[in-house]
Amino acid sequence: MPEDFKRGPVLNSIWRAFTLRDEPIPSAFSAKVKKLAELGVPLTESERAGHPGIDNSYTAYHAFELAVGLKLLDAGFKQGEVATLVKHIRGGLRRAYSDILENPPKIGQNILAKDRPQSPRLMVVHHGETELADPIRRHSADTSYWMTIRSLEFPICSIN
Repeated sequence: MPEDFKRGPVLNSIWRAFTLRDEPIPSAFSAKVKKLAELGVPLTESERAGHPGIDNSYTAYHAFELAVGLKLLDAGFKQGEVATLVKHIRGGLRRAYSDILENPPKIGQNILAKDRPQSPRLMVVHHGETELADPIRRHSADTSYWMTIRSLEFPICSIN
């Protein structure tokens, strides 16, 4: 059974992961999280406590989903767009989260490609060209994870 956490420790963990600093959470950050919560990210209606005075419980996956939502806000998406997108891709996010747990990134560690066959070799973009990393790291595995979003924009039509 997954371990549950309260909102405060989840927010502290995300804030520290984003800033790499142990400092108080700014009110603007808390406001973003509160608005996302009102819009159903990361807890669905059925996952919420539902009664005033009862704390909601968050799993590690909920923290991951909330962090993705906050990164989307930082990328310039509007809060409503983030909520709609996250709800739409929630199944894919759950699969990605499981994949990450099965093959976690090793930040700051040099993992050889032969030891991580599911990870590609470390590549770099240099002067617009993609190439293997420098000779020292070219046999290293790239253990990072990326999310890309294809978007469509539709003009708003006025109804007369």
